Order: sequence, then structure tokens, then C-alpha cells
Amino acid sequence: MKFFSAILIATSLFSFTNCSNKPTKEEYALAVDSLFRAYYDFKLRINPIEATKAGENKYNDEVANYISDAYQQDLIENYTSFLDIINRYDSTMVSPSQWMSLRVMQWDCNIKKEGLSNKLVTIASPMYDLPTFELMPLAQITSLQLYFAQLAAGQSVQPFNTVKDYENWLKRVDDYLVFLDTCILKMEEGISKGVVLPKVLIEKMIPQLDEFIQKPNTEHIFYGPLNIMPKTFSPEDRLRLTRAYAEMIAFKVKPKYEELQHFLKNTYLPAGRDTDGIL
Repeated sequence: MKFFSAILIATSLFSFTNCSNKPTKEEYALAVDSLFRAYYDFKLRINPIEATKAGENKYNDEVANYISDAYQQDLIENYTSFLDIINRYDSTMVSPSQWMSLRVMQWDCNIKKEGLSNKLVTIASPMYDLPTFELMPLAQITSLQLYFAQLAAGQSVQPFNTVKDYENWLKRVDDYLVFLDTCILKMEEGISKGVVLPKVLIEKMIPQLDEFIQKPNTEHIFYGPLNIMPKTFSPEDRLRLTRAYAEMIAFKVKPKYEELQHFLKNTYLPAGRDTDGIL
């Protein structure tokens, strides 16, 4: 989804350059501010967890499947569109501070777009915008499956104050499980291309998943939000949500982690590299 509002504003503004009534510097400045707002909104949309951290609640039920082909294509289209607009400006049209911000935005778009076109596709992950290799999406330390567990405990940035908050989390978990499915597919592709993690790291990742598989439901980290459920919730909502979370753990989360662990142990580890360090 492109941010057509910003694109239309900039395009319509620059179309005036062919007319006798050219835009004023103030009008250019307003258009640039609109562009900045559109880019900020775009960054929140492509990283819903970061949006949650920023206090933007409309994406609280989403996880970006950031290694999927559709997501990458969406990024390429939007970075291309934003760059097209940025490149129409020069330093005489805007204030020095706006010009500097435009250059930073241009650099961000270029570096992210370049990563998507690399032979070894590199994407900014939801964890602090750190680079992630498409074919090696999971790791021992900085990886979404570990960061997501912090949210699941109910003690991080994910809000659990209203019934809608609890319902949002159930939907976010569903998105996350789709992401794990995509991870397995991408790692299988990595095996076929010889782009895999070192065995020493894979061996450390496998037991990390035991916590998500072996814990009883009521002691499971994904059960955490139920332990802090507000007392203001109606008995009906409490019962409904408790059942929904228990079913989510038993029938969705645990089976998916079992599948992931089985894949890592029986398929990915044998294909792992005997060497470690830089590829």
C-alpha cells in the first residue's frame, strides 16, 4: 500500500512549476512536512511492533511478516515512490533543517532499498531496525522469536488494559505464527542455496524452544497476560479470554514451536555450516 496522500501532495505541487503561478517557498515547506509525516506513518505500518512502542495503537494486532516476498515488494514500491518525490527537491526550495532531514530520509530509503536488491537480501527487522538476512531470519540472540516472548509475558510494551487489548494480542499471535511458517520456508530455501547458520549457533537455538513447548499452560509465558487481567472485566469476558488464551497456547503456540524445533533439529542442523564467523 503506497502513501498516496503524500505522493499526490508533492506531485500536484511540482506540477505547478510548469505554470505561471509557481509554488512559494512556504508551500514547498508544507509539502515537505506532509512528506515527513507520510514517511513516519509508513515506517509505523511496516513495523507494527515499533508502532506499539511509539504509542500508536492501531497496529497492536499485527506482526509484519517482514521476510515474505509480498512485504519486500511493498517496501520496494514505497521506497521508490518516496525517493522519486525527494529527488524533485533542491536546497533552495526548503529550509536548511528540512533539507538535512530530506537527505537523511533519502539515505534511509536508499540503504533499505539496496538491502532488498542484494544477492543476500537484507531487511530491517522489528528489533530496533537491525539488519536481518532473509534466508537466516532466526538467531540465538537478536531474533523476533525471542523478542516476541517479552511481549507475550505482558510486562513489556504490549498493552493489556482493555478487552480489546487482549483480543488484539490474540490476533498478533496469529500473525506471528504465520511469520514462523515463513521462517521455515525461507530457511529451507537457504539450505538449497547453501546460506545457513553455523551448527554451533543452531545447537544453542534448539533448547531455547523447550521453554515454549514443555511448560504447563498456566505457567507458560504466553499465559502471562491472564495473570494481570484487570478486575474491571466482566465475568463473561474473563471466562471467554481465559479460554481463548488457553486454546491459543495449547493448539497454536506449542504445536508451532514443536514444529520449529523439529525442523531445526532434524533438517536445519544437519545442513548447518561447520564454520562460523562471517560468510
